[in-house]
Amino acid sequence: LALLTVFIVLTVVPLRPADAASRDDVYARPGRLVRADGTRLNLYCTGSGSPAVVFESGWEDWAPVWAIVQPRVAQWTRACSYDRAGAGFSDPGPMPRTAVRIADELHGALRHAGVKGPYILVGHAFGGALIRMFAQRHLADVAGMVFIEADVPGLDEHRGDTGPITSLHDCREAIVTGKPLPLLPTTA
Repeated sequence: LALLTVFIVLTVVPLRPADAASRDDVYARPGRLVRADGTRLNLYCTGSGSPAVVFESGWEDWAPVWAIVQPRVAQWTRACSYDRAGAGFSDPGPMPRTAVRIADELHGALRHAGVKGPYILVGHAFGGALIRMFAQRHLADVAGMVFIEADVPGLDEHRGDTGPITSLHDCREAIVTGKPLPLLPTTA
């Protein structure tokens, strides 16, 4: 239900350009600098509730890209955006910059900030590959994922596999073809 609500907010709720202007001031200064595996990330969390929705920006974007969406999601649950290492108000991070390092830094920052999982991860463009990596490394902390124009390379390679990536592929195919979403697996 929470994942469906995020999807509706991100795709159906009409947004006006003026909506961002009144809230942009929150992004003009650092939010909360949080320790994260060899760096400090600037984390903006608003609202309260569970599951927390965590926004992952596209390439060269940072927290302000979520200025319209985050306040709407924060009306019903905890919503967090952040600046990746070296962007916005975050400190530079250790090299090399890999998807694994970025996913682990985000996980560490959320943990150190006291933002409890599991999370609904929302990834835009390049951020889609990062939330996928986060899910692969920290699956127990993921309640769901929303991909927005996401770059998710290699998704078709998992067609014969079982597990969360196949389920993601099946969901994507159902949405594209207008068929019902597949049933979630039951646990014994």
